[in-house]
Amino acid sequence: MWALLRNKAKNLPLLFLCIFHAIYFVVFQILNRSYQTWDSAGHIGTSFLIADKMKGLLVNTSSITDIIKSSNYYPPFVQILGSFVALLFGYSSEKIIYISLVFFLLAIIYLFKLILLLSEDRDIALLSAFFFSFFPEVTSQARVFHLDLPLVSLTIMALYYVVLSQGLTKTRQAFIFFVLFGLAQLTKWYAFIYLIVPTSYLIIGTLKTADKSLRRLVLRNTLFGIVFFIIMVLPWYLVNFNDLIRFSSIFSQPELDDPQNLWSLQSFFYYPVRIMVYQLLFLPFLMTIVGFILYLRKDKKQGVVLLLSIFFPLLVFTFIRNKNLRYLLPMTPYFALFASYLLLRIKEKSRASFPIVVIVCSVYIVLSSFFLSFNQFKPQSSLLKSIGLVLAGPNYMDWFYNPTIYSYEPNVWPVKDVLTFIYKDASYPLDKGLGVTTLVDSKNFSLATFEMLRREMKYSNMYVPVPYFQFEPFKNYAEVAKYFEDNYVDYIVAPIDPGPEGLRNYQTLNQVLGYLSSLENTKFEAIKFFNSPDGNVVHVFKRKVLGGVQNESCIQSAGFYDGIESIKLEKNTTYLFYTGHFAIDKISRDYQEGVLYILQLENVEHQSVLDVYNLPHRGATLCKKNGLVSELISEIRRPLVEKGHCGSDCKKVVHVKWRVGDASFEAREYERKDF
Repeated sequence: MWALLRNKAKNLPLLFLCIFHAIYFVVFQILNRSYQTWDSAGHIGTSFLIADKMKGLLVNTSSITDIIKSSNYYPPFVQILGSFVALLFGYSSEKIIYISLVFFLLAIIYLFKLILLLSEDRDIALLSAFFFSFFPEVTSQARVFHLDLPLVSLTIMALYYVVLSQGLTKTRQAFIFFVLFGLAQLTKWYAFIYLIVPTSYLIIGTLKTADKSLRRLVLRNTLFGIVFFIIMVLPWYLVNFNDLIRFSSIFSQPELDDPQNLWSLQSFFYYPVRIMVYQLLFLPFLMTIVGFILYLRKDKKQGVVLLLSIFFPLLVFTFIRNKNLRYLLPMTPYFALFASYLLLRIKEKSRASFPIVVIVCSVYIVLSSFFLSFNQFKPQSSLLKSIGLVLAGPNYMDWFYNPTIYSYEPNVWPVKDVLTFIYKDASYPLDKGLGVTTLVDSKNFSLATFEMLRREMKYSNMYVPVPYFQFEPFKNYAEVAKYFEDNYVDYIVAPIDPGPEGLRNYQTLNQVLGYLSSLENTKFEAIKFFNSPDGNVVHVFKRKVLGGVQNESCIQSAGFYDGIESIKLEKNTTYLFYTGHFAIDKISRDYQEGVLYILQLENVEHQSVLDVYNLPHRGATLCKKNGLVSELISEIRRPLVEKGHCGSDCKKVVHVKWRVGDASFEAREYERKDF
């Protein structure tokens, strides 16, 4: 941005474009009254969690490993940036969202710089930045806290510096490239998919044409860069490898509204059709195709490289069963380049018609962006077929049925109201923990939004057990009741409609709602309801007798979501954790396959709060017993002789015993042969 200001005359159009989009962003946020939704809310909630753990570093209650594990499926770079904003300016989702605007402006500026560097033509560079900035999906991603637009920005910047390095022959620029490559890989795991083709082409091309000394320099810079890249990236992937594999096996499966047959025509045309309808719109899509053909005729070799840069990731994501158009967002700079190249060829053929064509295309994409951002048409309104025809050509019905997918939300959803009501209604001391299950998972009222606001409002003693990964319904209502008992749920947020039918746990959510309205529900009663703007009614159910973890009882949600369990210590009480890993005071044990840890905490006289860290994010079992337990032979024996306690068979049980306040602890290992 400062470079733009230093060279105002030449860069005035680009500067104006950036200022316009900054204002455009602010106006949209003012009009939009909905909280951040789904993934956006989830990433903001993770930013708040990381901010909490950064504070813990100062008082030695958390570690760098805890921060690395805070996001155990998505790489954490963008969320860490969000945590810095939270620490500096307060826990506010409205402030964190401005990180997306910064990445958006960087993407615009560096796309301009990259294409200017490659083409030495300011017109095509400016047109590419302009079209890119108004592509509907690009603009919409700038308004949420997703990872996709930061990935686009980082990949554009990385490509700029690898081109500037002249195939890694310039050490400083090569180093910056590997830094940006590492940050991109710490934003999304598939960043390398978008960089491997163009960077390989540039480096191999340099190695082929360079002399011996220059080749040595390229190889040295490449080797150094790869080592630096590994040092940057590997810690997060190693620490979270098991969770990453486990979650990937779940989230790579198709949603119910995704093509179920990977080899069907529907699967192969899924992305091309959606690129035309939602990512580019009809006219830019046609311009991109024609522009690419002309580009290929002009420079076949470079055109093939650009084609492979698009086709390779498109092929990869076509064969991943869980599909989302956001995965292809890093392709949009190429589309903008090809659309702009078409206009450049028109300029070469007829300078007189060039301004008219540019104005027509610009008006089309700007007005389309305004319409999609601000329209409040009801689905199936009479004008939408005509408008849809202009926006999406033969697929006009997509906008006929869903015209506001990118538009601002004018209504306030009662997520914060529900949270505030529950927190105030709970009459017993909240340091014992408050279990709240939310069964709503719609766009504007979901578990992610609920968790984001819980952290934003600093309701740290509230935990939210939800049957999120319960893809098969419970066997019966008795199991539903047991789920609430095991997780000691005090409140349930129950809607009439839980959310879209494409949810993986949709049947389970409906089953639990059925339990609440059945005669078998003897534990919970509805105490209040809230109306949602879409006509859905959300009821709050309350346990008839509230309480935290009761004497001689167990829960299975200790450390759920953030890996931390805070215990309000009571005199002459024993606390038992059954877990695969944990950390407390000076005692720490990491995950080992087939090993179960039984952590025995004996408290004689203390009445403070004790935090246990590094617990599984899916929750560990915690049992509370009156008195000091003399022996645990049966508890140690059971996981060694029974199946299923360690995810498979337990090979070893490690019994760790610590009396609160003591300087030392006892640890003893048991194997099956010991019994």
